[in-house]
Amino acid sequence: GILPEKAVATLCGGIAGGVQGFVLSPLLLLKTRVMTNPVFRENMTLLKTTYLSLTIGLEVARNEGILALMKGSDIFAVKRVFDWSTRYYFSEVFKMMILKYGA
Repeated sequence: GILPEKAVATLCGGIAGGVQGFVLSPLLLLKTRVMTNPVFRENMTLLKTTYLSLTIGLEVARNEGILALMKGSDIFAVKRVFDWSTRYYFSEVFKMMILKYGA
């Protein structure tokens, strides 16, 4: 059978959240590594900051392996699934209430 609109929206939100979690997780881990690195305590140009950030990313990949950037990504993605599923679910609930009872 065909799923109700609310179920489809909730499911799509959860799937999109999980994908987002796996894509963002390595970037957020790298951002944390960069922000906690003492070299970034001084003022520098955007170009130098970008170069040093990429250098840290390459160091992590070289020293710990590329999968080191995926540490914790499974939990992060699961959190995003629940976050986005509930967001889409309640969006649909309130949309239906507004359509039914008026704004």
